[in-house]
Amino acid sequence: MNKACVPFTLISLALITGCTHTAAVRPNIDVTATIANQLDFNVGLFIPPEVKGLEMTDRANWADKYIFKVGEAISSVIYKALARVFKNVELLESYPTEVIVAERNLDFVTTVRITEASAALSTQTGFFTVDATGNIQVSANLSFSDRKLIQFASIQATGTGMGNQEVDMLSTGKKEFSAPIEVAVRNLGNNIIQQVYGNYDIRKRAEEKK
Repeated sequence: MNKACVPFTLISLALITGCTHTAAVRPNIDVTATIANQLDFNVGLFIPPEVKGLEMTDRANWADKYIFKVGEAISSVIYKALARVFKNVELLESYPTEVIVAERNLDFVTTVRITEASAALSTQTGFFTVDATGNIQVSANLSFSDRKLIQFASIQATGTGMGNQEVDMLSTGKKEFSAPIEVAVRNLGNNIIQQVYGNYDIRKRAEEKK
């Protein structure tokens, strides 16, 4: 939490100024989707700084505001998803060039862009407890380029997460709201696995390589 403040449940009851809560989402979220056989490719993955440092802000218009640091979790799950599909995935420190592709003997490279990261959070106050509800959506675009950096495939993957938990009167809600975000990030990774593994252009290249 980035400043000391009264828990949001008490804020809503006392009608005083709200607070801004900052929380880091657990970075080591696993993907669960499986595939028949990994594709025999050596792939370079570039995740830009704006993705690694991504923050998701609650868009609801209510007293307490929430900022979730999701960049590390999303970056990790994208890597895990591609590593599930391809035999070797190498993280690139800078934007790929033909020189990097040649030096590292990459079959192709992947770049990532986040197209949506939205969080709709709400609470309903009872006498002693509060219900915290989160509706989360995260979407990513992955572009695949060959050794000449000519794009040959692009996939759009989405992860959604919904959660409703009872919050006690002393909770800030950070843990409760983080839960559906983690679900959305995991679902994003699983969707990437399915989209990439089933992509026609990628599968065609895999067949040609046999």
